[in-house]
Amino acid sequence: MSFVCVRLRTHQVLFDATGFVYGTPTAIFHAAFEKSYINLFRRFCISRAYLNSFLTRLRNLDIGLRAGYFRILHVKGIGFKVFQSLIRSSLYFFLGYNHVTKYRMPDPVSFRPLKGHILLFSVQKAPFGSAIYHIRHLRFPDPYRGKGIRYRFQLIQFKPGKQR
Repeated sequence: MSFVCVRLRTHQVLFDATGFVYGTPTAIFHAAFEKSYINLFRRFCISRAYLNSFLTRLRNLDIGLRAGYFRILHVKGIGFKVFQSLIRSSLYFFLGYNHVTKYRMPDPVSFRPLKGHILLFSVQKAPFGSAIYHIRHLRFPDPYRGKGIRYRFQLIQFKPGKQR
């Protein structure tokens, strides 16, 4: 029977091909294996090609449980506004178009719209990155004036305007 030892930052976890985890309760809590991780490990036992993918998912889960993923988006532009839905976890954007744009947040991502900013937090990396991309995709920063949705301290390279 093959065993794999995975070392987290402070804990060491040992588990076998069936998916059974050996370790202290604290280490098992920090590992927090879901079915997808166990299935990925079973594939690894068949083929070593999945080792990096498995360890990457495990590291992302460890970071999510310890600190979480946090990002501040800045909404810059005259008349650009963001409102939160009272019933569902949705955001309504007024971004200078003729219509209001609605974006429904994924479940593991929590958010808080403030004046000119959006705070995003999640313990899972994949839906968090997806939500950030889709929100920024609504209005990328303009390279001439800088209007749009950008990261909080993102520096934008402005293009020169027309020369007379």
